[in-house]
Amino acid sequence: MKNGITVILSVILLVCSINYVLADPEQTRVGEDLFMAGDDIVIDETIYGDLYVVGGNIKIRSSVHGDIIAFGGSISIEGDVLGKIFFSGGMADISGDAQKAVIVAGDVDILKGCNIGTNAVIFAGNVNFRGNVEGELRVISNNFVDNGTYGDLVLDKSPFNGNFRDALSRGINFLSFILFIIEILVAIGFLLLGMFIFKYFRSLFLDIEQEIVRSPVITTILGFILILASAFSVALMFVTMVGLPFAVAVGLLSILGLMLSVIFVSLPFGRLLARLTKREASDYWLIALGFISLRILFWIPYIGIVFLLITLSLGYGAIFYVVKEKWPKNRAS
Repeated sequence: MKNGITVILSVILLVCSINYVLADPEQTRVGEDLFMAGDDIVIDETIYGDLYVVGGNIKIRSSVHGDIIAFGGSISIEGDVLGKIFFSGGMADISGDAQKAVIVAGDVDILKGCNIGTNAVIFAGNVNFRGNVEGELRVISNNFVDNGTYGDLVLDKSPFNGNFRDALSRGINFLSFILFIIEILVAIGFLLLGMFIFKYFRSLFLDIEQEIVRSPVITTILGFILILASAFSVALMFVTMVGLPFAVAVGLLSILGLMLSVIFVSLPFGRLLARLTKREASDYWLIALGFISLRILFWIPYIGIVFLLITLSLGYGAIFYVVKEKWPKNRAS
């Protein structure tokens, strides 16, 4: 279940990250799939693949032959969807048909005439249900207005219903889900930071990318040694009160370098994936592709730790090389 949510939210992450960095809406096609991001989005053309979209206000008036994966302030789906609907945001109005629906929002209105072919899951503050679900309708809401039809209804007003043991189990699961969502939101924040850095410090970003590509093995080894050396130096300086300010400064700089390492490695990794799949895209999309792919690799049990260590070392070493080369020039100028 978590892997499925991971893929869904990762795709949302990919689209969402572009939207708040680029001033103008952007769309990219990969085969028959359409990626769109912007403030106000209206889709009138038939989509023959999957639709990935994020925006302030989303209106889908045409049919979609694949899945809809959307994130935004509000969404209105009037056309029929031959696949599944995944939406997270503020408000959702669904009048078209779909095979399955998973909706997390503040207010959800399933209009009369909407037919869900299999199951539907709705997690919202207010749910006005007037459609039909052929299978199971699961609603998690404190305000559910039921004027529709369904095969089976599961209504939960709180994750802590039932006896103490069930409540404890559900509470732990709910807490795990919240922590997972927080992890996703923090990842979105880091990706947005990477987009910001690339937009306003492009030359620095490209210099670090060039250093990563030039000698990845040596840079990774150097980065790993520097990480260990930084940790040892901070611990050593903490021993004396005199070295405490230096320890804090070095520690903060080291943490900043580690935080930015994944961001800087994302662009060359995205380029590598684009070359392997023979696709072309803007640098912003390549950063998002590389970042999300790395995050997915980090989630792999055991092996993910290795990928994370290599990525941190590679980025840390490249940052050191660039700072080492640029610093004397900046001081001279």
